[in-house]
Amino acid sequence: MPTTVDNQRKMLVGAGIVIAILMGIIAVLLFNKFGADKVIEEQKVEISEAQILNKELQDEYDNAIAELDEALAENEDLRTMIEDQKAELNRQKNKISRAINSGKANEQALSDARKQIDNLKTQQASFLTKIDELEEQNQLLTNEIVQVKEEKKIIEEVAVKEREEKVKITKTKDSIIETVTKEKVVLEEQKTFLEGKVNLGSIIRVDDVEVVGYKLKSGGKMVKKRYAKNVDVLKICYTALDNRVTEKGREQFLVRIITPLGETMFIENLGSGVFENKDTGEEMRFTKAQDVPYENKASNQCLNWKPDTPFAKGIYTVEVFNKGFLSGKGEFKLK
Repeated sequence: MPTTVDNQRKMLVGAGIVIAILMGIIAVLLFNKFGADKVIEEQKVEISEAQILNKELQDEYDNAIAELDEALAENEDLRTMIEDQKAELNRQKNKISRAINSGKANEQALSDARKQIDNLKTQQASFLTKIDELEEQNQLLTNEIVQVKEEKKIIEEVAVKEREEKVKITKTKDSIIETVTKEKVVLEEQKTFLEGKVNLGSIIRVDDVEVVGYKLKSGGKMVKKRYAKNVDVLKICYTALDNRVTEKGREQFLVRIITPLGETMFIENLGSGVFENKDTGEEMRFTKAQDVPYENKASNQCLNWKPDTPFAKGIYTVEVFNKGFLSGKGEFKLK
């Protein structure tokens, strides 16, 4: 039978084994606890960093929005561009926030999130730089527009002055033309008046206007007659008086034979025509024209009128014109 000592020895061995097992279990538990604590600690660190990243993300987003609002307040023309950028920032912020809070906030995810936040900062800085450049360009354009408006104003003022000057020049020109025209009219009137005076002064007066009726016989002999029924030819003679004003040369005299009925004897084929009476301005008929040499001294001139038509009884009037003016006149009677 085993002794008491053996039993005690067995109990000690069993207790040792139990203690060894318990120590092993305790060691395992301690090891596991240490590992769990380490994981928990790491998770705490990652959660804390995620919270920091979220706050940093929100701060960057708020700062970016504030800068965009400030830029919008300074330049309303960029509203569409700025509003689009704000929407893009909000989209990226939500994307990064979801990545941080998705439960995957491990070290790699947090590193990626930080890079995205840095990219967000860089993008915002680039966009603000672009806005500054656009504002600078806009200011340059504004300055150019102001300069163009000023130049346009100057040009318009110059144009107005030029138009006013042109109007003045036109008025002056019109006034000069009007004055010249008036002076020309006056000069023409004076010239006409002087020419009239010269013409009047150069008129060769005639005197001793006589008319004799003749019967044309065979052989060309003319016999003086007093009865109308016997008269074939009228011989008109007159004396052209001397005139020192008139130049020497050919002079034309127009003879009008006026019948007892007051009609001018007129046959175109025999040299009759029309002239202007300078005294009255009216057109008148003449019976016959005569061109004669003139030497500034008195000379007797005669011409014949043979109309090949019967003469009427009565008193005839003979008028002689020179240069359109009446030079002299006379009467004769056919019985």
